[in-house]
Formats: sequence, C-alpha cells, structure tokens
Amino acid sequence: MEYIVVIGVISASLVALVASRFSPSTILMSGVLVLISCQVISPGEAIQGIANEGLITVALLYIVAQGIQDTGGIYALVRNLLSTNDKLWHAQSRMMVVVASMSAILNNTPVVATFLPAIREWATSRALPPSKLLIPLSYAAILGGTCTIIGTSTNVVTNDLLMKFGAEGIGYFEMAWVGLPCTVVGIIYVVVASRWLLPARKAASSVFENTKEYTVEMMIQPGCELVDRSVGEAGLRQLAGLYLVEVFRGQRVIAPVSPDLKLSVEDRLVFTGLPESIADLRKYRGLVPAESPIFDIRGAHGERCFIEAVVSRENPLVGTTIREGHFRNHYEAAVVAVSRHGERISKKVGDIKLQASDTILLEGHSSFVDLHRNSRDFLLLNLVEDSVAPKFDKAWIAWLCVGFMVVLAASGAVSILHAAMLAAAAMFLTGCCTVERASSAIDIHVLLVLAASLAYGFAIQKIGLGEHLANYIASQSFASPWILLLLVYLITMVLTELITNMAAAVLAFSITSQVVLTLGYDMKPFAVAIMIAASASFISPIGYQTNLMVYGPGGYRFTDFLRIGGPLSIIVAIIALSIIPIVWPLV
Repeated sequence: MEYIVVIGVISASLVALVASRFSPSTILMSGVLVLISCQVISPGEAIQGIANEGLITVALLYIVAQGIQDTGGIYALVRNLLSTNDKLWHAQSRMMVVVASMSAILNNTPVVATFLPAIREWATSRALPPSKLLIPLSYAAILGGTCTIIGTSTNVVTNDLLMKFGAEGIGYFEMAWVGLPCTVVGIIYVVVASRWLLPARKAASSVFENTKEYTVEMMIQPGCELVDRSVGEAGLRQLAGLYLVEVFRGQRVIAPVSPDLKLSVEDRLVFTGLPESIADLRKYRGLVPAESPIFDIRGAHGERCFIEAVVSRENPLVGTTIREGHFRNHYEAAVVAVSRHGERISKKVGDIKLQASDTILLEGHSSFVDLHRNSRDFLLLNLVEDSVAPKFDKAWIAWLCVGFMVVLAASGAVSILHAAMLAAAAMFLTGCCTVERASSAIDIHVLLVLAASLAYGFAIQKIGLGEHLANYIASQSFASPWILLLLVYLITMVLTELITNMAAAVLAFSITSQVVLTLGYDMKPFAVAIMIAASASFISPIGYQTNLMVYGPGGYRFTDFLRIGGPLSIIVAIIALSIIPIVWPLV
C-alpha cells in the first residue's frame, strides 16, 4: 500500500508541476501532507528537511548575496563592464565571463537581478535588442554556478545528501574539474551561435506604457563616481525609463545635453521618467536627490527609500508651495518629484503648489508608509521597489566577508555551513545587511520546495524504491555503471526542465543512492552528474529561475530557449559524461 501511495504522490506531483497551475511549493507541500495522512512518513520525519544543513546553507548564502547587493558591491562593476564602444560579441564575452565568475561564489539570482537592468540600458543606448544579451546572461550564471560547491543551491544540497549517505563530500573547487570546461565551451558556443540562434526582438512591453512620469533633480557630490566622466561614458544619455533633460552648472543651464559633456561636482542633473527608474539612479555612488540633503531627513542614508503618495483633498498643504508649507519638517520626508494627471511638472520642486490628487515621489524612512497609512492627508502610499540607497562605503567590507567565506570553505578549515554562518553574521555585525533586508532576500518558496523534496526522498528510501530498480537493472544484460551514469544524467536533466531543479536533484539522488548502494558502485560520480544535470537547464524558461527572470524583459518565446539551449544541453552533457568517470571512477 505504501509503495502505491508514494508512486501515486510522485506521479501526481510531476503532472501538477508540469501543468504549472499552482506554485511548486504548494504542490510539493500538499504531497507531503498526503504522505503524512497515509502514514507513509510521520510528521517528525516530514520536517527533518527543515533542519537539513544544505537547506540552512542555502538560506545563509541568500543573506551573504544580499549584503553584496545592499552595499552596491557590483553596481560600478556592471556599469564599467559594458563600454559604449563595445561590439555585441565583445560585450557578450566580457559580460558572460564576469557573471560566470561571480555566480561561482554568489547565489546566481541576485547576480542576474543586478546585471539585468544595466544590460537593458546598455542595449537601448546602442540601439541593440536586449534579446541578444539576456539569455547569455542567464546561461552564464548557470554555467558559472557549476564550478564550485556553493555555486548553486542544488550543489549545496546534493553535497549534503552525499555526506549523509556516508560518502566523502566534494571539495569547494572540486566541481571545477567538470564545471570549468563546461563553462568555457558553453560561453564560446553562446557567443558564436547567438548571432544566428538568438532573435532580434524587443521586450514584451514598453516601459513607458500607461505610467506616471516625474521630473527629478539629482546632484553630484564630491567623490561621486561620475565626476570627470562624460555623459556618454557614464551611460546617462539613454537610461531605461529615464531621460536626461538638462544639467544645471552654477547659473548656467545646459540643454540639450551632449554625450560628450564632462560632469563636475555640484552639477545638478534633471531627469524625467518613471519612479522605478529614478530609484536606479541611487545606485551611482555620490549621486543624490538635490532636494533632500542627508542631514534634513530622519533616518540614516542607507535606511531611506522612495515612496509614492497621492495627496488628498484634506491635506493641509494643498494650495501652498512645497517650500512654503515646510513639507520636509511636517512629514519628515522630502518631496523629490511631483506628477500631475500622469504628466511631469517642469518647475523646481519647492515652487510647485500642491493640488489634490497630485502624485508625489518622496524620500523618507520606510516607516513613513506605516505611520501615514491611515492618515487623511494621503489617499495611497506605496514603497518604490528596490529604492534604498546602497551603502557604498561598506562595499569593501562585504567583499571581504565573501572572500573569507571562500577561503575558509576552500581550505577545509571549517565546513561550508560554518563558513556561510560566519559570513552572514559578519554582514549583520558590520551593517552590510539588516535583518529586514535579509528576511526579504531569503526565498521562502525555494526553501519549502527543498524541505518538501527531502521529505519525498525519505519516503522513497523508506519503501525501497531504489532497491527494486537496482534489482531490475542488475538483471539486464546491458547493465553497467557507465550506462547507469548516462541514465541518471538524462533523467535528471529532463526532470529539471519539467519541474524545479531542486526537486529534480533530490528525487534523482534519493533513487540513485539506493541503486548505487545495492550494485556496489561509488556514489560520488553519480552525485556530480546529478549536480551538473540539475543545474544545466537551458531548454526551457521555467526550468531555472534565472531563465524565467530574463524571459519577459528579453521578449522571448519558449522556442527561443529550445533553439539555442538544446545544442548547449547536449554539449554540456557530452563534456560532463566524458570527464566525470575519469576524475571520479565509477567503481
């Protein structure tokens, strides 16, 4: 009876995951409830996955990556990476090498999230379709993650399962034996083949459709990274969702703005555009809203963000200018820009008379929304996503934390979990990351999928499914460790494209480990094959999170991934299956 229940739950879960009607976490947790209700596993056994070292390590790596992101540790790198004089293939090559390198030591999701808007801006300024760059971005992150044991979540979890199986764990850089050749050949293939196999297509939707526009004035402070750079070199001429209207230099107004204009300290740059795009301007070190000196607003610089608010008829400042009404003193927030009926207002912010239904862009503490949510002064309040200014002065500390984590884990001085704990703790203690930002960085759905998958694996081991498969394979005339390695790789690769890579890796390991134990093979090469196959998701946009992230912004279709990703999957499989038996003997 238990055998039928487990097979039924796994089959139903696979069908539901392929259908994509519900989230993977919902589907897999529902399956766990069925297994508990049918008494296949106990509640205690079901929650063992929550205490899994691999799961905790994955959560800690999210915090470490958030610390790098919150300190602006890679924003300047991204902007300097893409030169205005680059040819497409040159930009692709440099971008893929850097992204692959960073994905080897950081979670690849925040790496792609940081690079994505910058690459779209660069493509726009060069009149190039983003579709030529965004799939290469995702593929580079995936390939780079196969080079180290912390490069992907599946590597971390599979390695933990391998050690629990009783085998020796995989070293920090040991995966590079197979991951590095796959990455090098993969990058060369994508750069060469993208010319013919990637479409020249715009994004699925234009950033300017049905949106509010603001005019905002930003000031260049001493030490700003834009000083002595031309507008063109700084990438400010054509930003996604923004336009540089004019520059105030002393009493002089420079308009239109030439790409060759050299920027100076105390230049005031006037942009027009969308709130989300205006928030991206804060990622330039030393570029701040001109109307909000840091000593005038409550909260440290790294705690302030942008807030959209609609002025109500009952607001006491309606009919007065923002300066005369002392808005900043009244609300402990500064008005950065005003939009009226969806259109920008060209006056200086302080001279604008507030009207009912004006939408204002504020800079203030994130608690502003909670303080005024029930206030009659504002109708709607909304935090602008990702608008907190990076703590640039702590970027070197964040990178130092990552460096120590890599050195400690690679040297074997401490376990990967211990190294990740120390790095995450250092991020908190030095202020590189706050508890609030860390809680938002951790992807709870990924952790639930992992915990549920581990419960499935426990059920598989409990009913002896792997032993039945091992007996069947042993009875076949074609049985050999090399054939089994090929089958494990192909099955894991197919499962990854259909369901989540985490679930595919755990299910494949749970079954394969029992087969290998029964047949007397070494589990280590099979674990490496599972890691590579579960990560190498190139054929489908739904198989890997980074593929899904670039799907809409690149204006892709499902067949675009199949066209360029199909051959890449075959290339990676051939390289991996050729190297694995040499580096890690099967018997």
